[in-house]
Amino acid sequence: MASDKRKKLLIISDLHGNYEALNTVLDTRMAREAEEIYCLGDIVGYGASPGDCIDRMRSSGAKVILGNHDALVTGRIPFQDINMLAKQAARWTQNQLTKRQIGYLRGLPVKRRTEEFMFYHGSPSKPLRQYVETPWDFRQAWSRVNDCRLLGLGHLHKPRLARGCHGEELQAVKVKYEEPFEFTEDEVGVFNPGSVGQPRDGDPRASFCQAEVVGKNIKLSWQRLEYDVTAAADRIVEAGLPTRLADRLFKGR
Repeated sequence: MASDKRKKLLIISDLHGNYEALNTVLDTRMAREAEEIYCLGDIVGYGASPGDCIDRMRSSGAKVILGNHDALVTGRIPFQDINMLAKQAARWTQNQLTKRQIGYLRGLPVKRRTEEFMFYHGSPSKPLRQYVETPWDFRQAWSRVNDCRLLGLGHLHKPRLARGCHGEELQAVKVKYEEPFEFTEDEVGVFNPGSVGQPRDGDPRASFCQAEVVGKNIKLSWQRLEYDVTAAADRIVEAGLPTRLADRLFKGR
């Protein structure tokens, strides 16, 4: 007898204190219709609205995992070996958050899973630190997991997908927007939804994924949305953060 299971998910990542971008995504019909919202880390860092983003995540009921910038501002990882921009933003962010907001970040897990999905910020082997970008990276990441259909990763700030059948080598696939990729029962994949708050693929629009589970099949689609980049950039400048953090929002870099 065929399964009648049906569920919609919204999958976002790398908000980076960009409240304008986050609000635009969460105010969509796709977000309202989603039974579950997953955030793959980095609520804070770089942007000027870290507290607002944390509060919006809490009120949305999203299931969030820990990102490296979230860990940085809570002291879970040291400030060593990070670039100056990240360090400046993290120090500033620490002074903006309430004890309750810091406590929320401290309580985030490094992974989450559903029956079909496994989620990390970086990778299964290095949950906070690894960029999974090349086809080899995707295959290595997939080799570290089991008992899931799709592995979702953040951190890279770029939409990515590698897919294949069980027992076969995953192949990189060019991401298309709005038109869903369909995964049958025998197909698996590794994907990155891109970044909501700071895309780095040359497209400044917020990037995220919508997933729909229908029986044993999964549909996964990428979406891009324009938001008020100027307002987000102005907040950064007004906060006294480096202007480079504002400029990069317009370039998607």
